[in-house]
Amino acid sequence: MKILVVDDDAPTRLVLRRLLGQQLRCEVVDAANGMVALDLVNREAPDLVLLDLQMPGMDGIEVLHTLRTWRHTQQLPVIVLTSETDESVVRRCLAKGVSGYLAKPLQPSHVAERIRRLLPPDAQGEPERQAS
Repeated sequence: MKILVVDDDAPTRLVLRRLLGQQLRCEVVDAANGMVALDLVNREAPDLVLLDLQMPGMDGIEVLHTLRTWRHTQQLPVIVLTSETDESVVRRCLAKGVSGYLAKPLQPSHVAERIRRLLPPDAQGEPERQAS
């Protein structure tokens, strides 16, 4: 399982990288902006994207729009991360087909649980077993 974390805030990316690696046992790649994120989507083929909406340059709405126009990413699960409270923004995200919405500041247990609900049972990560 590979997750792409897209957020311009480095501490948020670090927290999510650790959380997802430890709790879900998945590989995490990250991007600090929308342009890098789109490049990584094509190079890394993530199974899920955690996407901040408020970023300089190309914001999360633009990234989401681009992902939904590409045939190979139309069904890619995207969970939006934001402190945005404007209902029109939330509606725009839902109209673009987001898989979930997490409000900042993030609650680590909510992040892991929301992602678990989107994953097939065999991709949810099992605790590592000790070799005999």
